[in-house]
Amino acid sequence: STDLNNILKEADIISFHCKPNNDGSSIITNKEIKLMVREYGSNDSATDFDPTCLLDGDPSDCGGRLVLHLSPTCIPVYQTLEAMVEFQEVQPAECQGNGDVNLDSTTLVVDKINHRVGLGTANPTSRLHISAGDIQLDNAKEVAFGVTANKARIQGGDQFLTIKPDNATLLGSIQLNNTHPLFNNTLAFKENGNFTEITTTNQNISFHISSQATPALEIRGSSIWSNYDTHIPLTLTVTGDISCSSVVKIGTTNNTDHINITDKTGISAGTMTTTSATEVFDSLIVANVRGAKYTVYASHGGHVSTSEVILTHDGTDAFVVMYGDVHSNPGVAVATFSAAINGVNLELSTTATIGTFIQFTRTTMNV
Repeated sequence: STDLNNILKEADIISFHCKPNNDGSSIITNKEIKLMVREYGSNDSATDFDPTCLLDGDPSDCGGRLVLHLSPTCIPVYQTLEAMVEFQEVQPAECQGNGDVNLDSTTLVVDKINHRVGLGTANPTSRLHISAGDIQLDNAKEVAFGVTANKARIQGGDQFLTIKPDNATLLGSIQLNNTHPLFNNTLAFKENGNFTEITTTNQNISFHISSQATPALEIRGSSIWSNYDTHIPLTLTVTGDISCSSVVKIGTTNNTDHINITDKTGISAGTMTTTSATEVFDSLIVANVRGAKYTVYASHGGHVSTSEVILTHDGTDAFVVMYGDVHSNPGVAVATFSAAINGVNLELSTTATIGTFIQFTRTTMNV
Protein backbone atom coordinates (compact mmCIF):
# COMPACT_ATOMS: atom_id res chain seq x y z
CA SER A 1 0.00 0.00 0.00
CA THR A 2 1.13 3.57 -0.49
CA ASP A 3 -0.02 7.07 0.30
CA LEU A 4 0.66 9.61 -2.45
CA ASN A 5 -1.37 12.57 -1.29
CA ASN A 6 1.62 14.31 0.31
CA ILE A 7 3.71 14.38 -2.86
CA LEU A 8 1.24 15.15 -5.66
CA LYS A 9 -0.60 18.33 -6.49
CA GLU A 10 -4.21 18.67 -7.60
CA ALA A 11 -5.03 17.04 -10.95
CA ASP A 12 -2.06 14.65 -10.83
CA ILE A 13 -2.84 11.20 -12.18
CA ILE A 14 -1.64 7.96 -10.63
CA SER A 15 -1.46 5.13 -13.17
CA PHE A 16 -0.91 1.49 -12.23
CA HIS A 17 -0.12 -1.11 -14.93
CA CYS A 18 0.30 -4.86 -14.62
CA LYS A 19 2.52 -6.47 -17.23
CA PRO A 20 0.83 -9.42 -19.08
CA ASN A 21 1.96 -12.98 -18.41
CA ASN A 22 3.97 -14.87 -21.01
CA ASP A 23 0.88 -16.68 -22.23
CA GLY A 24 -0.95 -13.44 -22.90
CA SER A 25 -3.13 -13.56 -19.81
CA SER A 26 -2.83 -11.34 -16.79
CA ILE A 27 -4.53 -10.74 -13.53
CA ILE A 28 -5.08 -7.10 -14.54
CA THR A 29 -4.88 -7.13 -18.33
CA ASN A 30 -3.46 -3.87 -19.53
CA LYS A 31 -6.08 -1.99 -17.58
CA GLU A 32 -5.22 1.38 -16.12
CA ILE A 33 -6.55 2.54 -12.75
CA LYS A 34 -6.56 6.31 -12.46
CA LEU A 35 -6.88 8.24 -9.17
CA MET A 36 -7.38 12.01 -9.04
CA VAL A 37 -5.91 13.41 -5.80
CA ARG A 38 -8.19 16.00 -4.33
CA GLU A 39 -5.78 18.60 -2.83
CA TYR A 40 -2.01 18.90 -2.68
CA GLY A 41 -0.62 18.77 0.84
CA SER A 42 -3.74 17.30 2.46
CA ASN A 43 -3.26 14.11 4.40
CA ASP A 44 -5.91 11.52 3.38
CA SER A 45 -3.89 8.49 4.49
CA ALA A 46 -6.30 7.83 7.34
CA THR A 47 -9.09 6.79 4.92
CA ASP A 48 -9.18 4.40 1.98
CA PHE A 49 -9.97 5.48 -1.56
CA ASP A 50 -13.68 4.92 -2.35
CA PRO A 51 -14.21 4.22 -6.10
CA THR A 52 -17.87 5.26 -5.87
CA CYS A 53 -16.70 8.86 -5.76
CA LEU A 54 -16.09 8.53 -9.52
CA LEU A 55 -19.71 7.69 -10.34
CA ASP A 56 -20.69 11.34 -10.65
CA GLY A 57 -17.99 11.94 -13.24
CA ASP A 58 -16.25 14.50 -11.03
CA PRO A 59 -12.95 13.20 -9.63
CA SER A 60 -12.16 16.41 -7.70
CA ASP A 61 -13.79 15.10 -4.56
CA CYS A 62 -11.85 11.83 -4.62
CA GLY A 63 -8.96 11.04 -2.36
CA GLY A 64 -7.66 8.57 0.15
CA ARG A 65 -5.38 5.60 0.34
CA LEU A 66 -5.19 3.18 -2.61
CA VAL A 67 -4.31 -0.42 -1.82
CA LEU A 68 -3.67 -3.06 -4.49
CA HIS A 69 -3.98 -6.72 -3.49
CA LEU A 70 -2.47 -9.31 -5.85
CA SER A 71 -2.84 -12.98 -5.05
CA PRO A 72 0.56 -14.69 -5.36
CA THR A 73 -1.20 -17.99 -6.31
CA CYS A 74 -2.29 -16.42 -9.56
CA ILE A 75 1.26 -15.57 -10.64
CA PRO A 76 3.59 -18.41 -11.69
CA VAL A 77 7.06 -18.21 -10.21
CA TYR A 78 8.60 -17.89 -13.61
CA GLN A 79 6.28 -15.06 -14.56
CA THR A 80 7.07 -11.44 -13.90
CA LEU A 81 4.66 -8.84 -12.60
CA GLU A 82 5.63 -5.20 -12.97
CA ALA A 83 3.82 -2.29 -11.29
CA MET A 84 4.54 1.22 -12.42
CA VAL A 85 3.59 4.57 -10.94
CA GLU A 86 3.65 7.36 -13.50
CA PHE A 87 3.80 11.02 -12.42
CA GLN A 88 2.94 13.94 -14.55
CA GLU A 89 6.02 16.06 -15.18
CA VAL A 90 5.98 19.31 -13.23
CA GLN A 91 8.28 22.28 -13.79
CA PRO A 92 10.48 23.31 -10.80
CA ALA A 93 8.79 26.70 -10.56
CA GLU A 94 5.51 24.93 -9.90
CA CYS A 95 6.92 22.95 -6.93
CA GLN A 96 7.05 25.70 -4.33
CA GLY A 97 5.97 25.41 -0.71
CA ASN A 98 4.30 28.80 -0.67
CA GLY A 99 1.51 28.02 1.77
CA ASP A 100 1.15 27.16 5.41
CA VAL A 101 2.96 24.05 6.60
CA ASN A 102 1.86 21.90 9.52
CA LEU A 103 3.82 18.78 10.36
CA ASP A 104 2.49 16.45 13.03
CA SER A 105 -0.01 19.02 14.34
CA THR A 106 2.45 21.15 16.38
CA THR A 107 5.91 19.70 15.70
CA LEU A 108 6.66 22.27 12.98
CA VAL A 109 4.22 24.97 11.90
CA VAL A 110 4.86 27.68 9.30
CA ASP A 111 2.48 30.64 9.32
CA LYS A 112 2.81 32.16 5.84
CA ILE A 113 0.56 35.12 6.58
CA ASN A 114 2.50 36.44 9.60
CA HIS A 115 5.87 34.96 8.58
CA ARG A 116 6.22 32.93 11.74
CA VAL A 117 7.57 29.51 12.65
CA GLY A 118 6.28 27.51 15.58
CA LEU A 119 7.89 24.54 17.31
CA GLY A 120 5.53 22.79 19.68
CA THR A 121 2.74 25.26 19.00
CA ALA A 122 0.17 25.55 16.21
CA ASN A 123 -0.18 29.32 16.76
CA PRO A 124 3.25 30.99 16.78
CA THR A 125 3.18 34.58 18.04
CA SER A 126 6.76 35.54 17.11
CA ARG A 127 9.16 34.94 14.22
CA LEU A 128 10.29 31.82 16.06
CA HIS A 129 8.02 30.55 18.81
CA ILE A 130 9.13 27.52 20.84
CA SER A 131 6.43 26.26 23.16
CA ALA A 132 7.70 22.85 24.18
CA GLY A 133 11.13 21.40 24.83
CA ASP A 134 14.55 23.09 25.03
CA ILE A 135 17.06 24.49 22.58
CA GLN A 136 20.42 22.73 22.74
CA LEU A 137 23.71 23.89 21.23
CA ASP A 138 26.85 21.76 21.38
CA ASN A 139 29.97 22.92 23.25
CA ALA A 140 31.46 26.28 22.16
CA LYS A 141 28.66 27.00 19.68
CA GLU A 142 27.50 30.61 19.59
CA VAL A 143 24.48 32.82 19.14
CA ALA A 144 25.48 36.00 17.28
CA PHE A 145 23.75 39.40 17.12
CA GLY A 146 24.56 41.95 14.41
CA VAL A 147 26.12 41.93 10.95
CA THR A 148 29.74 43.11 11.38
CA ALA A 149 32.85 41.35 12.66
CA ASN A 150 32.26 43.07 16.01
CA LYS A 151 28.84 41.54 16.51
CA ALA A 152 27.76 40.59 20.02
CA ARG A 153 27.92 36.88 20.88
CA ILE A 154 26.76 34.42 23.51
CA GLN A 155 28.90 31.30 23.71
CA GLY A 156 28.45 28.39 26.09
CA GLY A 157 29.23 24.80 26.86
CA ASP A 158 29.68 22.45 29.77
CA GLN A 159 30.10 24.62 32.91
CA PHE A 160 30.85 27.89 31.12
CA LEU A 161 28.96 30.76 29.51
CA THR A 162 30.40 33.92 27.95
CA ILE A 163 28.46 37.03 26.96
CA LYS A 164 30.44 39.49 24.81
CA PRO A 165 29.05 42.80 23.49
CA ASP A 166 32.00 42.95 21.04
CA ASN A 167 33.45 39.80 19.54
CA ALA A 168 36.87 41.46 19.20
CA THR A 169 37.43 41.98 22.96
CA LEU A 170 36.51 40.70 26.41
CA LEU A 171 36.03 44.24 27.72
CA GLY A 172 32.46 44.58 28.87
CA SER A 173 32.00 40.82 28.89
CA ILE A 174 30.50 38.51 31.51
CA GLN A 175 32.22 35.14 31.87
CA LEU A 176 30.52 32.51 34.01
CA ASN A 177 31.88 29.17 35.16
CA ASN A 178 31.01 26.69 37.90
CA THR A 179 33.04 28.56 40.58
CA HIS A 180 32.63 32.31 39.98
CA PRO A 181 31.61 35.04 37.52
CA LEU A 182 34.19 37.31 35.89
CA PHE A 183 33.11 40.80 34.83
CA ASN A 184 34.91 42.94 32.25
CA ASN A 185 37.70 40.32 32.30
CA THR A 186 39.00 41.85 35.58
CA LEU A 187 36.50 41.62 38.45
CA ALA A 188 35.55 38.29 40.04
CA PHE A 189 33.31 37.17 42.90
CA LYS A 190 34.28 33.95 44.68
CA GLU A 191 33.07 32.01 47.70
CA ASN A 192 35.91 31.07 50.05
CA GLY A 193 34.77 29.44 53.26
CA ASN A 194 32.88 32.00 55.33
CA PHE A 195 33.91 34.85 53.04
CA THR A 196 32.80 36.16 49.67
CA GLU A 197 35.93 37.33 47.87
CA ILE A 198 35.91 40.23 45.42
CA THR A 199 39.11 40.10 43.39
CA THR A 200 40.41 42.23 40.55
CA THR A 201 43.46 42.24 38.32
CA ASN A 202 43.80 46.00 38.86
CA GLN A 203 45.65 47.32 41.92
CA ASN A 204 43.25 50.24 42.41
CA ILE A 205 39.44 50.26 42.61
CA SER A 206 37.26 53.38 42.58
CA PHE A 207 33.54 53.69 43.30
CA HIS A 208 31.62 56.51 41.60
CA ILE A 209 28.16 57.78 42.53
CA SER A 210 25.72 58.98 39.84
CA SER A 211 28.47 58.66 37.19
CA GLN A 212 30.45 61.49 38.79
CA ALA A 213 34.05 61.87 37.63
CA THR A 214 35.39 62.15 41.20
CA PRO A 215 35.23 58.79 43.01
CA ALA A 216 33.33 58.60 46.27
CA LEU A 217 35.63 55.83 47.51
CA GLU A 218 38.98 54.53 46.31
CA ILE A 219 40.74 51.36 47.38
CA ARG A 220 44.37 51.75 46.43
CA GLY A 221 47.31 49.42 46.80
CA SER A 222 47.85 50.16 50.50
CA SER A 223 45.13 52.62 51.54
CA ILE A 224 41.44 53.53 51.35
CA TRP A 225 40.48 57.02 50.23
CA SER A 226 37.02 58.49 50.87
CA ASN A 227 35.86 61.79 49.42
CA TYR A 228 32.67 61.75 51.52
CA ASP A 229 31.97 61.98 55.22
CA THR A 230 32.27 58.61 56.91
CA HIS A 231 29.63 57.78 59.51
CA ILE A 232 30.15 54.86 61.90
CA PRO A 233 27.04 54.22 64.03
CA LEU A 234 28.73 51.49 66.07
CA THR A 235 32.24 50.94 67.43
CA LEU A 236 35.34 51.73 65.41
CA THR A 237 38.27 49.51 66.33
CA VAL A 238 41.68 50.52 65.01
CA THR A 239 44.82 48.45 65.49
CA GLY A 240 47.08 50.83 63.58
CA ASP A 241 47.48 54.59 63.37
CA ILE A 242 44.76 57.14 62.66
CA SER A 243 46.04 59.91 60.43
CA CYS A 244 44.03 63.02 59.54
CA SER A 245 45.17 66.06 57.60
CA SER A 246 42.18 68.16 58.71
CA VAL A 247 40.11 67.93 61.91
CA VAL A 248 38.49 65.11 63.88
CA LYS A 249 34.94 65.69 65.08
CA ILE A 250 33.46 63.46 67.76
CA GLY A 251 29.77 64.01 68.41
CA THR A 252 29.86 67.50 66.90
CA THR A 253 30.00 69.44 63.65
CA ASN A 254 32.33 72.03 65.19
CA ASN A 255 35.70 72.18 63.43
CA THR A 256 37.44 74.85 65.52
CA ASP A 257 40.08 72.47 66.88
CA HIS A 258 42.04 69.54 65.52
CA ILE A 259 39.93 67.23 67.70
CA ASN A 260 36.41 68.38 68.53
CA ILE A 261 34.55 66.45 71.23
CA THR A 262 30.81 67.15 71.37
CA ASP A 263 30.27 70.92 71.18
CA LYS A 264 32.11 71.76 74.44
CA THR A 265 35.66 70.53 74.16
CA GLY A 266 38.36 70.85 71.54
CA ILE A 267 41.93 69.62 71.44
CA SER A 268 44.62 71.18 69.27
CA ALA A 269 48.38 71.41 69.07
CA GLY A 270 50.89 73.66 67.39
CA THR A 271 54.45 74.92 67.22
CA MET A 272 56.22 78.18 66.34
CA THR A 273 59.60 79.83 66.51
CA THR A 274 59.46 83.43 67.71
CA THR A 275 60.57 86.19 65.36
CA SER A 276 60.03 89.06 67.77
CA ALA A 277 60.38 89.67 71.50
CA THR A 278 56.62 89.42 72.10
CA GLU A 279 54.56 87.42 69.61
CA VAL A 280 51.06 85.95 69.38
CA PHE A 281 51.33 82.16 69.09
CA ASP A 282 47.66 81.20 69.35
CA SER A 283 44.36 82.91 68.57
CA LEU A 284 40.74 81.88 69.33
CA ILE A 285 37.34 83.36 68.51
CA VAL A 286 35.97 85.08 71.62
CA ALA A 287 32.39 84.10 70.85
CA ASN A 288 33.29 80.42 70.48
CA VAL A 289 35.30 79.71 73.66
CA ARG A 290 35.02 80.39 77.36
CA GLY A 291 38.67 79.61 78.03
CA ALA A 292 41.54 77.24 77.27
CA LYS A 293 44.28 75.29 78.99
CA TYR A 294 47.75 75.02 77.46
CA THR A 295 50.65 72.72 78.12
CA VAL A 296 53.62 74.65 76.80
CA TYR A 297 57.20 73.68 76.11
CA ALA A 298 59.73 76.45 75.34
CA SER A 299 63.43 76.13 74.52
CA HIS A 300 66.25 78.46 73.52
CA GLY A 301 70.03 78.23 73.69
CA GLY A 302 69.99 74.91 75.49
CA HIS A 303 67.58 76.16 78.15
CA VAL A 304 64.04 74.80 78.40
CA SER A 305 60.93 75.42 80.45
CA THR A 306 57.56 73.71 80.62
CA SER A 307 54.44 75.34 81.95
CA GLU A 308 50.70 74.95 82.21
CA VAL A 309 48.88 78.10 81.15
CA ILE A 310 45.18 78.83 81.87
CA LEU A 311 43.53 81.36 79.53
CA THR A 312 40.12 82.87 80.37
CA HIS A 313 38.06 85.92 79.45
CA ASP A 314 34.87 87.71 80.49
CA GLY A 315 34.02 89.13 77.08
CA THR A 316 35.93 92.33 77.76
CA ASP A 317 39.26 91.37 79.34
CA ALA A 318 41.48 88.30 79.05
CA PHE A 319 43.43 86.67 81.88
CA VAL A 320 46.39 84.29 82.08
CA VAL A 321 47.51 82.13 84.98
CA MET A 322 50.80 80.24 84.62
CA TYR A 323 51.46 77.13 86.72
CA GLY A 324 54.41 74.84 87.35
CA ASP A 325 57.11 76.74 85.56
CA VAL A 326 60.11 74.45 85.32
CA HIS A 327 63.16 75.84 83.57
CA SER A 328 66.84 75.12 83.18
CA ASN A 329 67.82 78.77 83.29
CA PRO A 330 67.82 79.25 87.06
CA GLY A 331 65.48 82.00 88.16
CA VAL A 332 64.51 83.05 84.65
CA ALA A 333 61.79 81.42 82.56
CA VAL A 334 62.65 80.86 78.92
CA ALA A 335 59.23 82.32 77.97
CA THR A 336 56.39 84.12 79.72
CA PHE A 337 52.79 84.47 78.52
CA SER A 338 50.13 87.15 78.31
CA ALA A 339 46.59 87.41 76.88
CA ALA A 340 44.41 90.07 75.29
CA ILE A 341 41.12 90.46 73.43
CA ASN A 342 41.81 91.97 70.03
CA GLY A 343 38.55 92.60 68.21
CA VAL A 344 36.77 89.26 67.91
CA ASN A 345 39.92 87.31 68.75
CA LEU A 346 41.22 86.01 72.05
CA GLU A 347 45.02 86.04 71.69
CA LEU A 348 47.75 84.30 73.70
CA SER A 349 51.22 85.81 73.33
CA THR A 350 54.70 84.84 74.50
CA THR A 351 57.59 87.06 75.48
CA ALA A 352 60.89 85.36 74.81
CA THR A 353 64.20 85.74 73.09
CA ILE A 354 63.89 85.84 69.33
CA GLY A 355 64.34 82.32 67.99
CA THR A 356 62.65 80.63 70.96
CA PHE A 357 60.88 77.42 69.98
CA ILE A 358 57.34 77.10 71.36
CA GLN A 359 55.39 73.82 71.33
CA PHE A 360 51.92 73.58 72.86
CA THR A 361 48.85 71.41 73.31
CA ARG A 362 45.55 73.24 73.85
CA THR A 363 42.26 72.08 75.33
CA THR A 364 39.39 74.53 74.86
CA MET A 365 36.15 74.98 76.77
CA ASN A 366 33.72 75.91 74.02
CA VAL A 367 30.59 78.00 74.29
